[in-house]
Amino acid sequence: MTDLLEKAIAQVKQLPEAEQNEVAKMILEKLKSKDKLTKLFEKIDELGEDPSQPSMEKITSMVKEVRHSLTQK
Repeated sequence: MTDLLEKAIAQVKQLPEAEQNEVAKMILEKLKSKDKLTKLFEKIDELGEDPSQPSMEKITSMVKEVRHSLTQK
């Protein structure tokens, strides 16, 4: 456990029980959200690229073309 986390827990221990529970809920929710995001990214990697969608290179090229045409006016 890091020093910072130990300090935070020491401060939480000073709170009334109801507030300790609220902090615990917030921490658990944050960890659950992070886990969901990690699983989402894993699923995206698993699915791979969608060949029907333009690549980032193509999108970048299109944006440059549009910007160039707008600055030429």
